Amino acid sequence: MSRLAARLYAECRKASEGPGTAGFYISSTSTRRTVEFYLRQGAVLAPRPDTMLVAMEPDDIHLIHRF
Repeated sequence: MSRLAARLYAECRKASEGPGTAGFYISSTSTRRTVEFYLRQGAVLAPRPDTMLVAMEPDDIHLIHRF
């Protein structure tokens, strides 16, 4: 992935940080390259994917980024 993608991810992370915030949820396209990008940024596979999001996008990979 490009450096632009990493910068955008960092900006999203920064924008979501705040008092009482534990992290953020990612519903990703299932391409290997995209999922590997999120993992390199510090995200992990969601232990309990959001059932509503899974129903809406059953092929997505669900991750979380904890602070």
